[in-house]
Formats: sequence, C-alpha cells, structure tokens
Amino acid sequence: MTSINKILSRIDDSFSEQNAGNYEFTLIPGEKNTSWSIFDKVKSKYILLESFGNSLAELNNAVSLFRLPYQRTRIIVENNKSTLIPEPLFDPSEISSYLSVTVDLAGQERYFSDRLNQLEIINIYAITENLARNIDLVFPKKQLLHISTILIDSIWMNFKNQLTGIHLYIYVRNENLNLLVFDKNQLIYSNAFHYKAPEDFIYFVIFVMEQLDLNPEEVPVTLMGMIDRDSPLFELLYRYVRNIDFASRNDARTFSYVFDDLPGHRYYPLFTNFS
Repeated sequence: MTSINKILSRIDDSFSEQNAGNYEFTLIPGEKNTSWSIFDKVKSKYILLESFGNSLAELNNAVSLFRLPYQRTRIIVENNKSTLIPEPLFDPSEISSYLSVTVDLAGQERYFSDRLNQLEIINIYAITENLARNIDLVFPKKQLLHISTILIDSIWMNFKNQLTGIHLYIYVRNENLNLLVFDKNQLIYSNAFHYKAPEDFIYFVIFVMEQLDLNPEEVPVTLMGMIDRDSPLFELLYRYVRNIDFASRNDARTFSYVFDDLPGHRYYPLFTNFS
C-alpha cells in the first residue's frame, strides 16, 4: 500500500465541500509531487493550498477534493516538452512535427495546444500517455494548460505595467527551470532546461543572457518557484546576477490569512490569475 506523504496543507476556515460550485480548482500533477489550490470565486479569495509527495495516481483514491463538482478545474502540466508557434503559421495537423524539431519525443505521448490570446502565439506540448490517462480518469472535465502558457500569460497580465524594458523571469521547479525574457510587453525568449546541480542552473541562466546580450549587472531578474534567498541556487546566482527580486502574489486577488507565512513566489502558478 502506498503511503501518503503530506508536505503542506493550508485550509481557510471558510472552506466547505458543499460550496465547491463556487470554487476554481487548480492542480499541478508532477512525477513525485502533486499540488493544488482552491480559489473562492464569490469571495475572490484563495482559501486552500496543499502539496503531497505523491503522484496523481497514488492520490486518486485518497483525496476527496478530487471528486468535488468545481465551477472550474485547471490542470497545469509541468514538463519541458513544449514549443511556441506564431498563430498564423499554426497547422493543427502538424502538431507532432513542430514538437519533433525541438523536443525529444518517446512516441508514447499525447499532443495538446494552448492559445496565448494577447500575444497571438500557440503553445504546443506533449504529455505521456500514462499521465494523460490518469488526468482523464480523475478529472474528466478540466482545462489542460502547460506551465509555460501559465507563466507567459500571467507575466503579461500581472506585470505588464512594469514591463518598461528587458526583463528576465526565472521559474524554478524540481531540477528544471523556465527562462522567459520580455522586452516591454513582447515575449522575446522562452525555454526550459533540466539541471542536476547549482552549477548547471547558473550555466543556463548565463548562457541565455549572453545569447541575448543581456548585462548580468543591470538586467532585472524576477524569481518564482522553488528558490529562496538562503538556497544554494540563489547564492550562486547572486554572484553573477545583481538585480534580483522575487515575484509577489497577485494584488488583484486576496488570500486567506493561512498563507501569510508562505513566500509569494513559492507557489506562483497556483496563486495567480490567468485567462
């Protein structure tokens, strides 16, 4: 029998399963961790955040929240198997061909696409057949979105008034990072990398900055995800990049007091609005 490993659970007193029809449920199913949040549409407030060290399949029968009739359910896919195509050039029948140019495909994937409305870009991505089946089994009615779609869309929406020049955004997840560069309100770079050690992490950051001719002493960098000021990643990054800050929670929405001690950047994809 699989043991359930609860990492974090913060639930506001107002949460009630009977009010699920007023809630938006957002979930990130990872290979080793699964996390989710609940947003109360009526109160315009985040009221629940949980994270477990288990896969979606392992949690399916153990978590009653998965079976509630939410107003909206979003599943965020976190992997590096995605690519961006300008919308006028997109042909749905060629979706696997687009991916095969830039992504190693194992031949056991399903293909999906998201439309970035504001930027007229199509994000094409693949997920394993096994994960796709598990998602369909647990959440037959859902909106599937890729993590790069969430990051691009939410940065454009939540930071557009601050995008007055070139800005680098780094989202850190388990041994992976997404790098996004905006020049004013235009996306000029988006990619994801796998790393094993802090030295690999900083290599990819500096490599991208050199390729785009960005000055590490000057270009502003915003961090999101699993990175903190006392982490080895940050300590090494700060040796080379000086103008660093951390993403904060979206001011357009409110948050339960139960999240007050959680850094705003840590669970950014679960704590941000997107279209």
